Amino acid sequence: MFDPTTLYVAKSEDGTTLYLSWNGDDPLFNVFKCYEPSFQNGVITLEKDSSATSYELAANSAKTLECFETAGASVVSLPVQGMGYEPEPSPDVPSADGESF
Repeated sequence: MFDPTTLYVAKSEDGTTLYLSWNGDDPLFNVFKCYEPSFQNGVITLEKDSSATSYELAANSAKTLECFETAGASVVSLPVQGMGYEPEPSPDVPSADGESF
């Protein structure tokens, strides 16, 4: 299936933040990050089945290349094409903020 999703990437003036935004026909999107364009190793799922159309994250200044893909949730994504599956997003880890457990 053809995925007419367009991804835009911008970087803050100080180079510390990346801004992703996209548009497409699918109501839900998956957003992926990888340090190689083949999306075969080290893929990180930033958003899964999300209705959001933008995402903000810290730029990794230690890397010379950061690759992103946004695909409609009903489309076969680059990670599926490269690895055979989409990794699950990392869980949100609560912080104690001085509270004892």
